[in-house]
Amino acid sequence: MKPGPGCERGFTLVEVMIAVLILMAVMVPLMESYTQSSRAADSSRKQLAAAFLAVQYLEELRGLGYDELASRPEAEAEGFAGFSWWAEVAPGPAPGVKTMAVTVEYAGADGPARVTLTTAKSRR
Repeated sequence: MKPGPGCERGFTLVEVMIAVLILMAVMVPLMESYTQSSRAADSSRKQLAAAFLAVQYLEELRGLGYDELASRPEAEAEGFAGFSWWAEVAPGPAPGVKTMAVTVEYAGADGPARVTLTTAKSRR
């Protein structure tokens, strides 16, 4: 059946504008959620890399002999731009025990962030 004279097909400008407003009302919160998720993922990725580096450097220290253990000054982490690390070795809670703490610092979302791992080594 053909439309009669005066009948028009399509949407009015008001209908299109209402549809766009509804679409925007749905899309804006979704985009905000995506942005927050991206920030959280980036923060988690950096924290995981810092923990990996801290474990790596702590294992290097554990591989040294008891008498070779010494604190190390802050240095850039090789292969990880924006990450630095340092180690502190101190007498432990008992004679013949040293505590080792490795700290990795990186640029977090709200400023510098740190991951510190601590362990002890005995003379044996």
